[in-house]
Amino acid sequence: ASEPRKNVFDQNLLAPYVFPQEQNAPLAGENFLLYDIVATSFAQGNYTQALEQLDDLLRITRGGAMTNRAEFYRGQCHYFLEDYRDAMRCFLFTKSAHPELSNLWLDSSLDNIQIQKKEGR
Repeated sequence: ASEPRKNVFDQNLLAPYVFPQEQNAPLAGENFLLYDIVATSFAQGNYTQALEQLDDLLRITRGGAMTNRAEFYRGQCHYFLEDYRDAMRCFLFTKSAHPELSNLWLDSSLDNIQIQKKEGR
């Protein structure tokens, strides 16, 4: 059996970010739903499942601050699934609410797109 291919550029990936609002469980509502997704699927690195759950959440709720955080988590899920273009769309959406954080992730996504091009992916 061959070993999994090691990407020499792994050190270019950012660490997952969790907003302070999702670090303690709210009592109820859409904030609790977001907390639950972040505390389970996202925290476990199951980004495909977290993305599906975030998509479902965003279909049923539209609170402004929560929507921006959920969209940022969507961006991180795409990022860690190496779908940097969709990640960038999410980070562009959240740029007005979280400018410094979004710019950091946008820059890293762009860097990783360049790496993928060099690797022929």
